[in-house]
Amino acid sequence: SRAEAIAAESASAAEQTSIAAAPTPAERVMVVLPLGIMMDRTLFLVIAVLSGLILLGIISIIITVLVKNH
Repeated sequence: SRAEAIAAESASAAEQTSIAAAPTPAERVMVVLPLGIMMDRTLFLVIAVLSGLILLGIISIIITVLVKNH
């Protein structure tokens, strides 16, 4: 049936991706995010640090507003 064919194709695709050559140091290190998104590790770290700084800024603004109102 069609469902069995799709299952067989996805199983063979999973086997092909799991049998990958060991990455050489010259290759970029990739990070696999949820939903299968792949991103360069350096870019991921930059985005994570910037997100953290923005979050800390927002929290400090909220705390400042709450302290001034009391």
